[in-house]
This record gives sequence, C-alpha cells and structure tokens, in this order.
Amino acid sequence: MSLAKAVRKPYLAGSIICICFFLLELTAWPNMSPWSWLYLAPYCIALLLLTWFPVPASMAILVTHIACAIIPAICDGPSTLYGTWLVCGIVAFEIKRFEFAIMGPLLCALALPLGYWTGGIDYNPSIPVLACSYIGAFFVGFAIRWKIQTEQRKTDLAIAQEQVRRQQKRLKEIHILHDSIG
Repeated sequence: MSLAKAVRKPYLAGSIICICFFLLELTAWPNMSPWSWLYLAPYCIALLLLTWFPVPASMAILVTHIACAIIPAICDGPSTLYGTWLVCGIVAFEIKRFEFAIMGPLLCALALPLGYWTGGIDYNPSIPVLACSYIGAFFVGFAIRWKIQTEQRKTDLAIAQEQVRRQQKRLKEIHILHDSIG
C-alpha cells in the first residue's frame, strides 16, 4: 500500500492544525535553548508522521510531552498542548484495550503536576485543570470511537435483518411452490 493511500484524512487535518499552531507560536520564541530544540524536534517529526503511523507517532508525542512535563525547566518554547490533546484522542480511537489506551493520557496528567512540584516552579492553580484536559481529550476520542462502533453495529444489524427477511420470503415462496406441486 502506498503512503498516499495510507493517509488518514482526519489525522492529517489535525496534524496540519497542530503544526500551524506550533509555527505561529514559534514566532514568539526567538531565543530558545538547545534543550528545547532537542525536545521539539521529535515532537514535530512525530506530528508529521501522525497521518501514516498514528499509534507509534502518538506514543512518541506522549513520551516527549511527559518528559517535558517532568522537567519543565528545559522546555521553553511553543506549546505542545494541541498535539498532545490530538494524540490523546487518537490513542483512545486507535487502541482497542481501554486499560492500555488510558495509560498515555493518564501519565501526561500525572507528569504535569509532578514536574511543577519537583521542579521548584511556582504552583499555578490551573495546573490540575490542564492535567485533566488530557483525560478529557482521551474521552472525546473514546466517544467518537464508541459512536462509530455503534453506527457500524446498527448497520450490520440492518443488513442481517434484511438477509433474514429475504430468506423468509424465499422460504415462503418455496412452501407455496411445494404446496402447489403437491
């Protein structure tokens, strides 16, 4: 399968939006530390690869975001929240086992306050809300997956009911034919 056929259009749109936000915010950071570039390079590469390899790229973004959250002093620069929210939703949509899927967003939510607590950075009351936003993004992706699965089940049920209706009609016609011959 070619890479053009493997593109997932919703992921491509989300990736482009996140990259645009990142580039717009990048203009406000003229003097970033080399540590920030070391963190932001894998983030950007993973965002670009997200449309073709959603789960590995999502895991890469989550890992880099967790690392930055645990060590907030090295991460000055554009916000990576938009991409992290996107991948929390993608993880919920792509990974079928709930307990595996929730781990990434849960670790993001736990790493953020931990980084502020251990990094000696003044605590901000919005940190718990921001931490919960990862779980919220996860449940948005989970809700979308649930809705799509429910619609697919309804479609499958309608197809099965139509097949049963056709078989019953055929059986009725066969009984009529049998009775008329007999």
